[in-house]
Amino acid sequence: MKRLIKEGLLKKEKSKIKLTPFGKELLDFVKEHSDALKKWDGKIRLVIFDIPENKAHLRNLIRDELRILNYQYLQKSVYIGKAPLPLSFYQNLKELQIDRYFYIFIVKAMDKKEKILSKLNLL
Repeated sequence: MKRLIKEGLLKKEKSKIKLTPFGKELLDFVKEHSDALKKWDGKIRLVIFDIPENKAHLRNLIRDELRILNYQYLQKSVYIGKAPLPLSFYQNLKELQIDRYFYIFIVKAMDKKEKILSKLNLL
C-alpha cells in the first residue's frame, strides 16, 4: 500500500484509502486492454508504422502498448496480433498526433502462415 501511495496510484483520506485520478486512469487502461485480449474474432491484425525520429519516445510508448495487447514483433515497425485494438489505442494515436503514421490491416491470407500463427500461439 505504501508503495502504491508513493507512486501516486492511491491516496490516504482520513482513515480510508482511495484511488487517485491517475490510479483510476491506469485501472481503466488495464481493464480495457485485458477485455480486448479476451475477445478474439478469429482475425489477424497487422500494424505498420513509421514514426519520425524526433518522436521516438512516442514510438516506444506505442510498442509497449502493442506488447501489452500481445502483439508480436514481425520486423522493424511491423507488429501482428490477434486481439482487436481497443478504441483507446486509436484515440491515443489521434491525441498524440501520430495517427497519420499508422496503417492497420485485417489479414485474410498470408504466406508463412504457420510461422505467423505460431508467433501468436495459435498452433
